[in-house]
Amino acid sequence: MDIARAYRSCEAARISGLGQPVNSWSSLAFFGLATTYLISWTTRTQRFIQNSRLYSYLFILVVALIGIGSFLAHGTLTVWGGAVDFESMYLLVTLAMLLGLNWFYPIPQKLLLFIWLVVNVPLTYIAIQPARITDYTFMLLVFLVIIIELIALNRLKQLGNSYFWLSILSLAVGYGIWQLDVRKIWCSPYGLWQGHAVWHLLTALAACFLYIYLATKPNPRTAVGRDDL
Repeated sequence: MDIARAYRSCEAARISGLGQPVNSWSSLAFFGLATTYLISWTTRTQRFIQNSRLYSYLFILVVALIGIGSFLAHGTLTVWGGAVDFESMYLLVTLAMLLGLNWFYPIPQKLLLFIWLVVNVPLTYIAIQPARITDYTFMLLVFLVIIIELIALNRLKQLGNSYFWLSILSLAVGYGIWQLDVRKIWCSPYGLWQGHAVWHLLTALAACFLYIYLATKPNPRTAVGRDDL
């Protein structure tokens, strides 16, 4: 077994079966719970990110991909599994970043998707680098998304938007618990409580709040996102 960056988690690596079973199964928070809820919410409300079904369902698809990537990372404890895990996270954050920029400066849909794919080419290489590099890259991308959305909310005079801040809060609390897990401060290697699993649950919740925020965010240009492929 080629143990990769998932070894940083407190949960002990098993010799047979899933490498880290609790962390693996908690990944279903993305693939199962989050995607199911977001599809249901979108179907019920008919609210779409920038009025685009494509952007909305692409966002949900990437959330599902995060669940698959995380399951592979913790289930196999391999370098390639970890790379799929991080690249799926990069896909979501860069999509959110481009959608944020699109809110200010409309980008033709095909061009936006092309830029999204091109941006993720070097990020795929970064995804196989040492953990510190992948972590800092992810945090930088998240920071850029936050800055873009704060500027938008300031323009809308909605800096108190609850969905936006609930997304940030869920992510921040999850990150704090994950760090306690990684540093072995709150750690039970063979127990059902795993801080990294809680990170999965809270970041899946953060993704849901972010989606609802983006789907309910007032659109200053009704044409944005309407040129569906």
